Parts: sequence; structure tokens; C-alpha cells
Amino acid sequence: MGSPSPQENYGRAIGQAGPPTANSTHSYWHRDPCKRLLGHRTTSELQSTADVVIVGSGITGTFAARELVSRGRSVVMLEAREACWGATGRNGGHCQPGIWDSPVETARFELATFDLIKELVTKHNIPSDWQVIGGVHPIFSPELLTAAQQQIRRLQRYPDLQHKAVLIEDKDELVSKHAPNAVAAIYQPNAAKLWPYKLVTWLLEQLLDDHDATVFNLQTNTLVQCLKRRGSSLIVHTERGQIRAQDVLLASNAYTSYLLPEMLRLDEESGLPILDPTGT
Repeated sequence: MGSPSPQENYGRAIGQAGPPTANSTHSYWHRDPCKRLLGHRTTSELQSTADVVIVGSGITGTFAARELVSRGRSVVMLEAREACWGATGRNGGHCQPGIWDSPVETARFELATFDLIKELVTKHNIPSDWQVIGGVHPIFSPELLTAAQQQIRRLQRYPDLQHKAVLIEDKDELVSKHAPNAVAAIYQPNAAKLWPYKLVTWLLEQLLDDHDATVFNLQTNTLVQCLKRRGSSLIVHTERGQIRAQDVLLASNAYTSYLLPEMLRLDEESGLPILDPTGT
């Protein structure tokens, strides 16, 4: 007999993600984990209801939880592994808004996000290795330089953005910006590096400190198996029970197609997600 197909092996469509593995590789960025959050379960049993269930405890889910509880909504956060153990916890962060190469509204949105994180870290002195260092985008061809010049001219029409990106063509300055072989470069002063795991775990601890379990409830090592619609509610099925929620936020990155197999799958050639709201 031949080898089984991926569908036979895993019981899912080709291109559909599986659940997070319980035996993930060890990340450099987890070498000093938050002891309080390891194995954390705010309550020993799952709550039966919540306004919002958030699946995933990375930077997206955590900032969303922060905003939701500040607006009076109760949140249960479910994480298949340890807190912030997926993509957010497995990299050194590069926080740089796309200014020079983005539509104006996108640039403003990303700049506001940068300012939010900067002000939050500064106000609370969050130990996340945050450091504003600026960002350099080297340009290596005359054709790209022409396009960059057009983009910089476009930004001059917007007073709030015109100084957020600068075109550098001076050779000495290019050397100082570590781009000696480039014909030019775009420099954006609003760019920082940070340790995302430390930022997110600090925020999660603050949520736990500031709210009781009826408002914010974190459940690690709780795999979400599927979602089902029941009337106007959503039922979140886990290996430890079910939760009825008004809304569910999937902050699950690459694993989202596992929870929405009828709507989302990965393109076999590009590896990019394909959204199919009809489920066809």
C-alpha cells in the first residue's frame, strides 16, 4: 500500500493548519520565562460564559484584551501552550511603522501604534528592552530610487508625516547608517527594538492584578478544538469544557485555519491564507 495522504494522516484538508504542537522547540526569547504565568489558570475550572473569548495570548490577543476590559467587557483568554508561547514569544521585536511606503491612513495608524507602545513602555518603565534606534531602508537601484523620491514628495503634502521619513543620498551619511553599498536609503526616526515576550507578559500580569476572574481570566495549556454557532452565541469547545461567548477573537496567527477550516486555508503554492466566507 502507498503512503497515506495528508488528509488521511491528519483528518484535515491540504493546506489547513493543525493544532499547536505540545512539544514545541525552545526559543532563545523564552530563556527567562515569567514564572507567574507558567501553567497559569486564573480559575481551576473554565468559566461557562464570557462576553469575549480570545484565542491566543500573543501581542494581538493581549492588547485586545486590555482594550476590551477597559470598555467593560469580560474576557476569557485561552492559550494552547504557555502564555505568549507562539510567534510573539519567539522573536526579537522590530517595531517600525510603515510610513514612506504605505497609504496615508495606514501610515497614520501604524504611527499611532508605535506611539502607543512607546508611551506605555515609558510611562510604566516596562522592562522590555525598548530602545528607539531608527530604521534604515537601503535602495540599490536607480529605478527604486526614482520610486522612493516620488513617495517622499507625496509625504510632503501631509504635515504630520512629512518628517517621519527622510531620503538619504549623501555617501558619508549612508556609511553612517550602515548602508555603504546603497545608492540611497530611507531613514525613519520612529523605529525601535524590543523584547516582545517581556512586554506581553508584563501586560498580562497587569491585567491579572487589576481585574478579578470575572473580568479577565487567563487559561494556559487549554487547546481550543473547534467553534460552533448556537443561536446568537458562539460555543468554544476545549479539551477542558465549553464556553459560551457573545464574540470570539482569534489571535491565533498560523493556527487560525485549524479553527476555521471551512473559511480559511493556506494556498499550497504561496503558503498565504485564502479567505472563503462561503466555506466552499
